[in-house]
Amino acid sequence: MNNLIINGSSAGFFSMFRGTVGTLLTCEEKSLLPFVNWQNTLYNDNPKDNAWEYYFENTSNFDSKNYTIARSHNILPREYSTRLTMNRLINKYVKIKPEINKKVEIKIKELKQNPLGVHIRMTDKINCVSHGEPRSGIPVSIDLYKKHINKKLEERDSKIFLATDDESVLNEIKIEYGDKVITTNSIRSAGTKSIHHHLSGSNRLKGEQVLIDCLVLSRCKHIIKGISNVALCAMFWNLDLTCDNLNSIYSGDTREDFVNGKY
Repeated sequence: MNNLIINGSSAGFFSMFRGTVGTLLTCEEKSLLPFVNWQNTLYNDNPKDNAWEYYFENTSNFDSKNYTIARSHNILPREYSTRLTMNRLINKYVKIKPEINKKVEIKIKELKQNPLGVHIRMTDKINCVSHGEPRSGIPVSIDLYKKHINKKLEERDSKIFLATDDESVLNEIKIEYGDKVITTNSIRSAGTKSIHHHLSGSNRLKGEQVLIDCLVLSRCKHIIKGISNVALCAMFWNLDLTCDNLNSIYSGDTREDFVNGKY
């Protein structure tokens, strides 16, 4: 059997992850043995490291004598079957390193039963139009997030797991909901500066932190989200997870509605 080396890209962590997992389907269809090699990505501390192996076990042993290289990632179509396929591929191929799983479990214990997940992506997402996205992808207001959080808390009193890249958002949600809010001790930004492009610090750590955020979101009962690959991949990880997509509700951005079978 031939190997297919799946390279990394210049994209954010879960954009790259989504494309990598989609390419694993290509490997199955063509009877190729996959080997993931994330070199020269935004998440490498050393450009020659395989950053995939910072976070995951590799999908196979590499045969250097017999291989081809995936030069572009496979983003699967926006239909509900993609959620099922991505979930199957993740369960088959994506083996998280034990030290990362341990950190996830610590957060899950803090959250107790049926936590509410909230993912608020801000910073450079505010300028998403300049990166090729439609205006409907611009984050909605924090007040709209609070509206949906309040509605869910009326239905059941639960802890809130907040995943956000924005320090001011973290402070505002903590002021509003106090000790209900559980979060990670992560690198965060402000204004329109992205964490992965503009902030100093360990690139490996930045990847680990966003991975932990996604994994904890995937273990929640329900998530409130906007347009983001982080929350989308949480939906892939857990087929029982439901969501409110605020960009769909308030801005008409239906790009990620397929995970609920609506697109």
